[in-house]
Amino acid sequence: MLPPTFAFGILNLPMLGWLAAAAAPVLIHLLSRRKYRQTTWAAMEYLIAALKRQNRRMQFEQLLLLIIRTLLVVLIVLAVAEPYIQRIGFAKSTTGRTHRVLVIDGSFSMAYKPTDTSRFDRAKQLAEKIVEESRQGDAFTLLLSCAPPEVVVGTPSLRQSEIVEEIDRLQRTDATADLPATVAKVLQIVQNARREHPGIGNHEVYFLTDLQRVGWQPELSSTAISEFKSQSEALAKAATVVVIDLGQPDAENLAVTALRTLEPVATPAADVQLEATLKLFARGPREKQAVELLVDGRRVARRQVDLEPGAGADTVVGFLSLRNARRSRNRGPCRGRLAERRQPAVPVRPGAAVVARAVHRRPAVG
Repeated sequence: MLPPTFAFGILNLPMLGWLAAAAAPVLIHLLSRRKYRQTTWAAMEYLIAALKRQNRRMQFEQLLLLIIRTLLVVLIVLAVAEPYIQRIGFAKSTTGRTHRVLVIDGSFSMAYKPTDTSRFDRAKQLAEKIVEESRQGDAFTLLLSCAPPEVVVGTPSLRQSEIVEEIDRLQRTDATADLPATVAKVLQIVQNARREHPGIGNHEVYFLTDLQRVGWQPELSSTAISEFKSQSEALAKAATVVVIDLGQPDAENLAVTALRTLEPVATPAADVQLEATLKLFARGPREKQAVELLVDGRRVARRQVDLEPGAGADTVVGFLSLRNARRSRNRGPCRGRLAERRQPAVPVRPGAAVVARAVHRRPAVG
């Protein structure tokens, strides 16, 4: 469970300069210390014994009085400076109504399970908590960040229960997150809300994501970079942006990065040679990793390979046989759950759906 994050600030920062006045009691104490001149006389011997017994008590009383005087000055200055503490991520605006835009990362890497709960389910839980802890009268919009981004609730809604139901119904996709397109959609929603709902004075955008590089550091042209930068700056001016990181730095990833045929045309009457490329993103190697070839959902081949991690450590696995494959049907968008699957487009007469997968013990990160 993610720990709450708090922010501390000062509304009247220049007033902190008066903290220098806290040194006044110390200076007064030092300047008012009496200087004694020792003179030996007979009765002094009896007084010295009594003073030694009281010396520690007197020093403690003087120190306590000095601390109280100093703290009094510090507290007065801090009270005038108006400090505040705010809970980030689930904070409630102190004045006016608030429009909150919830952006949940629906990319493939959100399927990773660091515990019993996947990143995607954790993002949904946090989004629901933001809604439930908000004030009555606050409005919400909801987006699923993928490629392309999906606007689930585009108009600010005041019904918290309906927003929670929409969050529950969200499903992760097999696509990556398209950050520039998502920012453009969010900016459009915020601008429309400011124009159509002038009574809402505060706008907040929450990105619940694992911050994967493929989505958050996309390769863009110079024109696209300039446009993305201007849109990000406009969004930062129009709303408060909060990013909740759900990623883990030590997460491992095993993926089928390519699957191709070595013949231009495949037929079910003859064997066809296939090559699958595996890439391991981990700290250590894996031995005897199982890799399977599925044709129309049936396993027709299986290999065991040793994988090495790191850049340039691709592993090529060879397969044979599309024989006796049935003609596949169009099943719509792919929403598989395993990152180590890859389904190519292969010209087959008659057609056959071809999938290669790596049998992975842990969910992989895309």
